[in-house]
Amino acid sequence: MIAVVYSNRTEELAQELGARVRDQQLADGVLVPVRVIVPSAAVEDYVRLAVARLFGVAGNLEMLRLTTFAGDVLHGVLGGQLASASSIEAMALTLLLDEGFLALPEVAPVRAYLGAGCSRDAHDMRVVQLATRIGRLFEEYTYSRGPMLLQWLESPVLEPTHAETEVWQRHLWNAMFGAGGLARPRGLVALHEAIAAWPAAPPDRGPTIHVFGFAHFAPAFHQLFACVGRDRGVTLYALSPCEGFWEDDEPRDPAPLALWGRAGREQIRALNLAAGFDHEDRFVTPTGPSLLARIQRDILQRTPVCDRLDESTALDGDTSIRVLEHASVRRELEAVASEIWTRLEADSTLRFDDIAVLLPEADAPLYLAHIGSVFASAHDIPHRVVDIPGSPLSGPADLALRILALPFGTFSRRDVLGVVLHPCIADPTASASRARRVAWCDALGIFHGSCHDDHRGTYLERDLFNWDQGLRRLALGAFMAGDASGADEPFELGTESYVPLEVAPSDVRDAAAFGCVVRSLASDVDSLRSRVLPLGEWAALLASVVETYVTASTDAEA
Repeated sequence: MIAVVYSNRTEELAQELGARVRDQQLADGVLVPVRVIVPSAAVEDYVRLAVARLFGVAGNLEMLRLTTFAGDVLHGVLGGQLASASSIEAMALTLLLDEGFLALPEVAPVRAYLGAGCSRDAHDMRVVQLATRIGRLFEEYTYSRGPMLLQWLESPVLEPTHAETEVWQRHLWNAMFGAGGLARPRGLVALHEAIAAWPAAPPDRGPTIHVFGFAHFAPAFHQLFACVGRDRGVTLYALSPCEGFWEDDEPRDPAPLALWGRAGREQIRALNLAAGFDHEDRFVTPTGPSLLARIQRDILQRTPVCDRLDESTALDGDTSIRVLEHASVRRELEAVASEIWTRLEADSTLRFDDIAVLLPEADAPLYLAHIGSVFASAHDIPHRVVDIPGSPLSGPADLALRILALPFGTFSRRDVLGVVLHPCIADPTASASRARRVAWCDALGIFHGSCHDDHRGTYLERDLFNWDQGLRRLALGAFMAGDASGADEPFELGTESYVPLEVAPSDVRDAAAFGCVVRSLASDVDSLRSRVLPLGEWAALLASVVETYVTASTDAEA
């Protein structure tokens, strides 16, 4: 059975979840885990803290992501493995590396795209990138376009304008999930196929499952919960801006509902259908005379738009909603930081974790580039970025990605310094000498290329601008005079000459450490570029490279 609990406040939903979790543990025993499905780590932390604050402890809560839950349930009911983006990507890679498959006329656009690479390395990169994209795309299809995929097994579906794309995608899909496809021997089942094959007589009844914190689900997950709800309880906790029926679209709805309510309206409609329009409400009516409270009440009660404003209601001096305009993103964030401190000084009960800064997803990268430095300069405002695509990774993960990107670049100064000056680099002297190392790169004229060979075929005939010449000059400066002492005689080495960059005796150790880590990186990058290995060996090699350079900068990251 599916039960739905609605509220306009997350706190009310969390309290209801906590009460039901407590009742379930009292009935089933505290040793029986309670399964709670959440969309992200941030929501998981919120649920655990909310339950702990309400009842003193949040024990034996089994937090699951939606896809993990789907995979577990599918395996338990049908015995198969859920086809995920990674497993679909692996099958796509197998097909894209099969010359016989690529020779088929149906995949001619794919063959042309892969063949456009100007070298074997470029071709291989396109294969891997396309396989990754196909894995994500087809996984999304299994969640939201199940009927189309089922029809693909028989015939095309889309309009002629999409025929070229549909032909090769359909052929690729059928090579994976059609009769004799790659998925069957591997025991892989797409989510929409599993739902279609769900048994009428499900297994024995299990404990209630709680679903918390989702703004919306793809259609396949609505169907999955309907299937699971046949043999056990499924309770969904959903935010709704209106306490009454609002599935219909009324012209006189409050402006926020009319402008931004479509996605929420469709989600509520689907949940009501799943629960048979039987739901529990935990709505809280906003109080107070402020403009924000009035708008919230109008939305909650779905108050029709008035033709005229009530002139007797004075809003002079109301600051509950303010619209500010600034010259740049940085200035905007500085105003936010200032407002945070103003609020904290005015209200002694307010805490940093009571404040949220919401960013528009489309412009999030612009804000993320500045928010750390702005909040740090504003007396180190503590903050955490969550649930934004492209938000900062943990330190070790960020450094690992930077290292793995080096073989695909030009070993530029920016890329290399992003690694060797990273807080998580396995070099204890890096953080203390950051400014010094940047100054050395300026003085040495380092821009890109690990050595002079990287500049062959360009206008650069002399050994300039690369890391090798810079590190040679730095090493020479540890025991030879240079420009700083007025010595203008370069050191001759073969056909090249190098002017030493003098290094103070107290900085020699740091210069040696800097040179060692950069030369080690250059050697590893050159080695990675020249290797051809099976996927298993690549995984082991890349893991070894990452472990060589990455360490945790804080106890939390460890």
